[in-house]
Amino acid sequence: MGIRNKHVIRKPLEKGKFSTNHNTIMYDKRLTPPANLIFMSILNDSDDFNVSQELLMNRFGFGKKRVRNAFKNLEEFGYMKRRELSRGHYYILSEYGNLKNVESTQTVDDIDTTPVDYEQESINSFIEFSIYTEELNDFIKDESFEKLVNEKAIEFTDVNEIVDVKKLRLALSPILKENQKFIYDELIKIMDKKASCHSKKAEGLYVKWLKEQVYKLNCIPDKASNKWLHFQLENKPKPKLDHETMVQDAISEAIADGDY
Repeated sequence: MGIRNKHVIRKPLEKGKFSTNHNTIMYDKRLTPPANLIFMSILNDSDDFNVSQELLMNRFGFGKKRVRNAFKNLEEFGYMKRRELSRGHYYILSEYGNLKNVESTQTVDDIDTTPVDYEQESINSFIEFSIYTEELNDFIKDESFEKLVNEKAIEFTDVNEIVDVKKLRLALSPILKENQKFIYDELIKIMDKKASCHSKKAEGLYVKWLKEQVYKLNCIPDKASNKWLHFQLENKPKPKLDHETMVQDAISEAIADGDY
């Protein structure tokens, strides 16, 4: 047996002085340390014990702003839902973290408590991460950048192997900003590749959309080719008629009117 590098002196297991919470909550990197600590504390209280921000401030020596931010963090990731009352709030808390899309008017019995399929969530997040990195690699070919992406992916992967791609995008946004002109110039070339003949309106709409995506939203737009095709189909150029065709059309109209 290997040599241990720690020795723990534990307190006796006295009833009412211990808490047991699921590890997925403790290791959820999306939660701030104050939010995690506060949530664990609330779970440790009995179900008939009221939630009080003032009490939590006194328990941990937190200021009002820190406690409020912790509550917002818990709401953002589905661990808490607050329903406003005439005086104060009514709180719903879930260890599943599944309250994000729950309406505040729903009763507890209406809330789905089906355990989250973390394996499927992990697969879905990996697919989203792979698509995003593929987009990046089309424009930013740099080994140091690839290393940074992988490091950030590890940083934003939780205990359930779920990658927070939203946070990853935010962390990489400064690099996208540095490459905006190159990204725009490459994507504007799609117009020439897809159709040599197109309406000015389609071109104007695509340019406006692309500028908003790249410069305002600071992102690499997904399926830009499809967007350009859509603008073309919705705004087809007017057909050009040669002189002979125009004369024939005029004669046909005159014959139909009995003037020829």
